[in-house]
Amino acid sequence: MKRLFIALATVSLILTGCSKNETEDYNIPNPDVITFSSSTSRAVIADLSTLTNATNGFRVYGKTNDVNNAWYTNVDGANNYKYSTSWGWAGTPATWPTSAASYPMNFYAMYPDVAPAETPATALTREITIAGSAGTQEDLLAAKATANAKPASGQLSMVFNHILSKVNFGVIAGNGMTPEVQSVEVRNVHSKNTYDYISQAWDVTTTDIASYDYFRNTALPFTTTGSDEDTPVPFYTDNTTPTAASAHLMLMPQSPATSAPEPWDKTQSDLDTDAYIKVIYRITDASGNYIGYDKGADYLTDYTNYPNDITWEPYTGGLGTNGTTEYNGHLYICVGFPLTINWTPGKGYTYNICLGTASSTNGYYVDDTYYDENGVDTGIPINGPDDKPVKPGDPVTGGTINFLISVANWDDTTPTPLQ
Repeated sequence: MKRLFIALATVSLILTGCSKNETEDYNIPNPDVITFSSSTSRAVIADLSTLTNATNGFRVYGKTNDVNNAWYTNVDGANNYKYSTSWGWAGTPATWPTSAASYPMNFYAMYPDVAPAETPATALTREITIAGSAGTQEDLLAAKATANAKPASGQLSMVFNHILSKVNFGVIAGNGMTPEVQSVEVRNVHSKNTYDYISQAWDVTTTDIASYDYFRNTALPFTTTGSDEDTPVPFYTDNTTPTAASAHLMLMPQSPATSAPEPWDKTQSDLDTDAYIKVIYRITDASGNYIGYDKGADYLTDYTNYPNDITWEPYTGGLGTNGTTEYNGHLYICVGFPLTINWTPGKGYTYNICLGTASSTNGYYVDDTYYDENGVDTGIPINGPDDKPVKPGDPVTGGTINFLISVANWDDTTPTPLQ
């Protein structure tokens, strides 16, 4: 888990990177003023530069030991801590208490700057609903620090933690296979909960469920990276748009202990309640169409009894080569992979989808009809290997004995000199 550290240094702000330190110098602060100079280990989503560039900085609350029912003066959530030409208070600087009875003194901070639902000094909670897609979600940070006495420098160390769970996807392509993915979604996971910034914990139960787009409506091919069939290729890298930094799903932590939705049981009746990964894809191999079709007309070659009365907008003529009324684009299948959820705050999870590998089911049919290249259900029936219509819940390639063929390298011994 990558963490964001707000460390209180006297002279400089230090960014701890993977390979080098970055330092910016500041004037020595007034030790009577509560001040923060910030350092962070590199995080993919929110790091020191994120806080530095935040117009409003981050929100801070403080409470002394001898006053239980009120926030400390100027540390009441209305006076943010932010960066301009240096770090400091947005409003009147908060000063350290001089009475020993005020200690220990607790501080609570949060980013982004969103007002919690409860702000009396006895409660500090916020009800959080996860936004619908990766591009609109935010990495949420929370911190708690305790001063047992006034620090000599006026500064106190504070650690920001990521409070959501990060989810990403990749594809492991089968040997000699080229999967092409049209969309990936996380279906039916908890979307809302309440976070307590004082206890630094989520509530024990969640109720609402939602589904989240990860990748959609841009057919992306994945090529074999080796005959071992264990090399994943991520959907997003730093050279793609959106970049990996904006492609993460930031989702609500959940587990069986918080009544997370059950994994999909592969029945059509539970598609609206159980958790699964929904994938629309097709696969080609050296022979051509392996799963799905490159061209709609290819389907007509395989199934001469295609029902010509099947139509969908704007293709009133169904399949064929007449581009004005018929569709001759890709045909994809829509499948689900049951998802067992055990997501912890601050943890990142990557799911690598095996497509075309010898051991994969290639998913379980969510629909028994093909989808077009825009993710629209065509109503065109899918026939299985036995030439009979598939049923939702059936594995795409279950029950077939496959062999992954390779030849071992020679196990050469050390050369022996002949003299």
